[in-house]
Amino acid sequence: MDTQFLEFTDKNDRPALINVRNITSVVVYTTPNEEVHIYVIGDKESFVTVKETYEEVRSKIAMVTGGSIF
Repeated sequence: MDTQFLEFTDKNDRPALINVRNITSVVVYTTPNEEVHIYVIGDKESFVTVKETYEEVRSKIAMVTGGSIF
């Protein structure tokens, strides 16, 4: 099995590599400002706030998982 990482930009303009197998959910928060959080295996604080839009995150995940996002 290959380990696949996706690269995102965090809210502080730093690159973030995330193992796609460790992603548990992607959530868009709209208040007070819109933010996209990528949650990973760990505790409730295990997430990265990214600058990419939800659609961009979704597309990247779909690319490496064979396109199956329902």
